[in-house]
Amino acid sequence: MTSWTDIPEYKKILKHVVEEFTSSFLMYDYEGLDEKQVKKEITEHFDKFFKDPEFDRLITKATD
Repeated sequence: MTSWTDIPEYKKILKHVVEEFTSSFLMYDYEGLDEKQVKKEITEHFDKFFKDPEFDRLITKATD
């Protein structure tokens, strides 16, 4: 079975998730946060999370 992260829209989905999460996170205006660095770290985190085989199992289970 192919991972859902292999679909062509994956990067678009990842970007949307990161934008939503970042805007919510930065809403609290923590001092000293660099928006570019925050987006980079959040993107890396979500990308790793979405590519984890456990995430695929959870999504499959949730959609069944």
